[in-house]
Amino acid sequence: MIAYRGNVWTHHVGFDYEAQGTLPVYFGVLFYGVMDFAAEHGLRVLDYTFGSDDAKRSRGCETRMTVRSLKAV
Repeated sequence: MIAYRGNVWTHHVGFDYEAQGTLPVYFGVLFYGVMDFAAEHGLRVLDYTFGSDDAKRSRGCETRMTVRSLKAV
């Protein structure tokens, strides 16, 4: 997670799917955990990055076009 100038960006995460079983770890950590962190620190914009769009929209997120850059070295 990156917090800068009132915004929060999430980054990629990985889980041990065998260990988590049927627990909702992804949204518990990456969605609601980030939301709690942002509220506690007065951050107003959360960028949950790409993927799981339908699930994020069902929880109140709005989609928007963004520009990403990658510098190959």
